[in-house]
Amino acid sequence: MVFHVESGKVYELNPTAETIWKYLWKPRTIGQLIKKITETYEVDKQKARSDIFELLSNCKNNLFRL
Repeated sequence: MVFHVESGKVYELNPTAETIWKYLWKPRTIGQLIKKITETYEVDKQKARSDIFELLSNCKNNLFRL
Protein backbone atom coordinates (compact mmCIF):
# COMPACT_ATOMS: atom_id res chain seq x y z
CA MET A 1 0.00 0.00 0.00
CA VAL A 2 1.01 3.57 -0.62
CA PHE A 3 -0.25 6.45 1.50
CA HIS A 4 -0.52 9.90 -0.07
CA VAL A 5 0.04 12.36 2.77
CA GLU A 6 -1.50 15.43 1.13
CA SER A 7 -4.79 13.78 0.13
CA GLY A 8 -4.99 11.19 2.90
CA LYS A 9 -5.72 8.50 0.30
CA VAL A 10 -4.35 4.97 0.51
CA TYR A 11 -3.58 3.12 -2.72
CA GLU A 12 -3.34 -0.66 -2.79
CA LEU A 13 -0.77 -1.95 -5.24
CA ASN A 14 -0.95 -5.26 -7.05
CA PRO A 15 2.15 -7.48 -6.82
CA THR A 16 3.67 -6.16 -10.06
CA ALA A 17 3.14 -2.53 -9.07
CA GLU A 18 4.58 -3.25 -5.63
CA THR A 19 7.72 -4.75 -7.19
CA ILE A 20 8.14 -1.70 -9.44
CA TRP A 21 7.50 0.70 -6.53
CA LYS A 22 10.09 -0.98 -4.32
CA TYR A 23 12.60 -1.19 -7.18
CA LEU A 24 12.27 2.56 -7.80
CA TRP A 25 13.84 3.52 -4.45
CA LYS A 26 17.01 3.98 -6.47
CA PRO A 27 17.07 5.68 -9.87
CA ARG A 28 16.48 3.07 -12.58
CA THR A 29 16.15 3.13 -16.33
CA ILE A 30 13.07 1.80 -18.09
CA GLY A 31 15.29 -1.00 -19.41
CA GLN A 32 16.27 -1.99 -15.87
CA LEU A 33 12.63 -1.97 -14.77
CA ILE A 34 11.58 -4.11 -17.74
CA LYS A 35 14.37 -6.59 -16.99
CA LYS A 36 13.32 -6.81 -13.32
CA ILE A 37 9.67 -7.45 -14.20
CA THR A 38 10.42 -10.02 -16.91
CA GLU A 39 12.78 -11.86 -14.55
CA THR A 40 10.30 -11.78 -11.66
CA TYR A 41 7.06 -12.56 -13.52
CA GLU A 42 6.19 -14.63 -16.57
CA VAL A 43 5.59 -11.67 -18.85
CA ASP A 44 7.10 -10.50 -22.11
CA LYS A 45 9.00 -7.24 -22.51
CA GLN A 46 6.13 -5.43 -24.25
CA LYS A 47 3.65 -6.25 -21.45
CA ALA A 48 6.22 -5.28 -18.80
CA ARG A 49 6.85 -1.96 -20.55
CA SER A 50 3.11 -1.29 -20.83
CA ASP A 51 2.54 -2.07 -17.13
CA ILE A 52 5.46 0.12 -16.07
CA PHE A 53 4.25 3.11 -18.09
CA GLU A 54 0.70 2.62 -16.78
CA LEU A 55 1.93 2.65 -13.17
CA LEU A 56 4.17 5.67 -13.72
CA SER A 57 1.31 7.54 -15.41
CA ASN A 58 -1.03 6.72 -12.53
CA CYS A 59 1.60 7.87 -10.03
CA LYS A 60 2.09 11.11 -11.89
CA ASN A 61 -1.66 11.76 -12.04
CA ASN A 62 -2.64 10.56 -8.57
CA LEU A 63 0.22 10.13 -6.13
CA PHE A 64 3.04 12.57 -6.66
CA ARG A 65 4.77 14.80 -9.15
CA LEU A 66 7.47 13.00 -11.13
